[in-house]
Amino acid sequence: MGNVIYIYFGESFFKYKLFYLLMQIVRIRLIEKGHEGCDEAPVKILKELRNFKNLDLDKINLEEIHVNLDDIEEASHLIFENGKEIFERNDKAFFIGGDNSINYSLMKSFDKIVNNSLLIIFDAHTNCGENEWVRKIVENGFFGRRIILMGCRNISEDEMKFINKEEITMIGTDLLREDINGICDLIMERAR
Repeated sequence: MGNVIYIYFGESFFKYKLFYLLMQIVRIRLIEKGHEGCDEAPVKILKELRNFKNLDLDKINLEEIHVNLDDIEEASHLIFENGKEIFERNDKAFFIGGDNSINYSLMKSFDKIVNNSLLIIFDAHTNCGENEWVRKIVENGFFGRRIILMGCRNISEDEMKFINKEEITMIGTDLLREDINGICDLIMERAR
């Protein structure tokens, strides 16, 4: 595999000095109705990132995509277009939102620009249910075998059928706890 998009923030991803030359963090404040408490997440995440010993946020390109919170369709289009521009300049970007409402548009832009990509999702939920973003990207052409779900639990029968049918890789928390180094090696090998 070529390029990888990580939807995760963990200290291990911030170890390398090259990271500062390549990395960009993009904040997007778009929250679906009912998730209003999530809109503070990007600010809190960036604040917490300042506490990492090996990370100097002042050396990282920080950007924000401004959207109209009252027009989800327009916001999704802006996220898609800005995401394409960002991925054309740099395929090593972290996008921080408050909930999953940004993911579908970002993945469409990532898939359009970056060839042979691998999507690694760190989430307790599969997001493979009806009308959820992972299912939508697969139904619209992103190959399921290019997706790794990490740490999912409480998976419905419908989600499991979809995951198996689309050949999505799933690594549970039990396996992560048992052999995190081996799992990291496996993922990095698959990402090449």
